[in-house]
Amino acid sequence: MAALISATRTRKGGDGLRDKYNFNYVGNGSGLKTINWRCSNRKCKATLTTRKSTGNLFGGDLPDHTHGNQLLKMEASKTEKAVLAQYAGVQGAKPATVLQEISYNIF
Repeated sequence: MAALISATRTRKGGDGLRDKYNFNYVGNGSGLKTINWRCSNRKCKATLTTRKSTGNLFGGDLPDHTHGNQLLKMEASKTEKAVLAQYAGVQGAKPATVLQEISYNIF
């Protein structure tokens, strides 16, 4: 079973978390035994709590977010780069052909 959350670094070098759906969280205060985290997207109200002693998720459920995650965007970027590299040396490859190949490979 994959971990629900993993430690990461923020763009500014601070502590952060990433959940299994690729949502990022930043620190949002702490208590005696817990650390509170909020979604890195400031408009989103999703929050997490972890235990200081183990770093495990407190509660066990991941919150719902009010925005999309970056998984599809990351996959599309990888596929686009791979297809562009494939057609880079092909003489006469049309942009429409390349776009069609990218869309087929994403889904």
